[in-house]
Amino acid sequence: MEIPIKYKDFSRLSMDEKLEIKETGRPKPELNIECSSKSRGKTYIRKFNVNIYSKYNWICGCDIKHKLFCFTCVLFGGDVHWTSHGVSDLTHLSEKAKAHENSKQHISNEMRFALLGKVNIQEQLDTAFWQNIAVHNEKVAKNRLVLSKIIDAIKFCGMFELGLRGHDERETSKNPGIFLGLINYTAELDKTLKEHLESSTVFKGTSKEIQNDLLDCIFEVYRETVTREIHDADFLGVMADETTDVSSKLQTVLVFRYIKGSTAVERFWGFFTSAQQTADSLSSLILNELQPLVGQNPNKMIAQSYDGAAVMSGRHGGVQAKIKAKYPLAHFVHCYAHKLNLIMTQAASQNSDVRIFFGNLSEIPIFFSNSSQRVHFLNKVVGRRIPRSVPTRWNFKSRTVNVVFEYREDLIECMEEIEETSGINTTTKNQAGAIRRLLQERSFVFWLTLFHYIMPHVDILYNELQKNYRLR
Repeated sequence: MEIPIKYKDFSRLSMDEKLEIKETGRPKPELNIECSSKSRGKTYIRKFNVNIYSKYNWICGCDIKHKLFCFTCVLFGGDVHWTSHGVSDLTHLSEKAKAHENSKQHISNEMRFALLGKVNIQEQLDTAFWQNIAVHNEKVAKNRLVLSKIIDAIKFCGMFELGLRGHDERETSKNPGIFLGLINYTAELDKTLKEHLESSTVFKGTSKEIQNDLLDCIFEVYRETVTREIHDADFLGVMADETTDVSSKLQTVLVFRYIKGSTAVERFWGFFTSAQQTADSLSSLILNELQPLVGQNPNKMIAQSYDGAAVMSGRHGGVQAKIKAKYPLAHFVHCYAHKLNLIMTQAASQNSDVRIFFGNLSEIPIFFSNSSQRVHFLNKVVGRRIPRSVPTRWNFKSRTVNVVFEYREDLIECMEEIEETSGINTTTKNQAGAIRRLLQERSFVFWLTLFHYIMPHVDILYNELQKNYRLR
């Protein structure tokens, strides 16, 4: 039985699997290697000879790369020329082989391979050795327990969208943040964790650097799991959208959809920053992530979904067209999470009067959101808060329209009281006067009434889409 040259992490294989590889031995296939050299005006061609395997009992061959490798160094790790790149220079093979077999790493690997599966008498007789092993294993078990508690605290904060860090994380702080508070609470219930936090000077898991490292490790393990699931799946779809983070940087988020068992699942893949928000730049970003997952099976990629922006969904120069050029079966499906919102927002913005109306309407909740004093007047006169509209969510505009329509007279009275109350600063009075005049303006009242009667029908459709497609 021929065995492949490259083993996937030999150290993680079971002892039975390692012994099977040892018993099978190194692969010694015929290789197609030729090497030409010149001497005294003549050209000599050297060809591969299977006697090389007899001369060097550690050399093996790969009939895919048609190169020579060191069998034991491939298993245990060593010089990249003999483990990854391979050697095909027959002219200088003798010198290279001699240098390699005399190297410290190669000698160590040969010894490890020779002792693989054999009983070490010295270890059996050395009681101190086994005591040290027991102490080491106990320490490892404690460290793993501590690490698991810290990771559980991070996962808890992530599950409920809670910040890991507080404003004051000093030991004397009475409000160190949720993560540290959770660690301290767990330490009261777990003796091992408490002892570690009190005695450890190297790793406590509470610094922001360690938190970031643990988050990276968690995400790496998650990525490996998703990658395995995608490789096992028959089909794959990609969804992409753009979002702005707290630092106002525009990021592209990728989500993959595939069948796991008999269930369609969606898995977050990552946030990516693109130098330019062009079709070429975004499509290149998506293709770079898809290539390792799809591999040599382009028909596996069957779907792509984005919003209605031209750069994403454009038929000829958009991202979807460029992805489909690479993966012909990757059909474009409009993202339902944006469809109704975009249609309503775009349709409304075509009329300049409507644009002005919604711009003026948004000033009302903004006016009350900036001052507790103004909210006091709102509660006193109106007794109802005004929802603040969100640009990409039409149903928030709907709620604002309905509240302002129903309480328009009360809002006018509220603005008049703010204008007439002494002790209110001039800026607030001027803004209140402007909103009062706006609420009495005929054009504003017309659009407010019109959209109040239209909104219920839009809300029914929006809620139905939200229910069917689980929008958020």
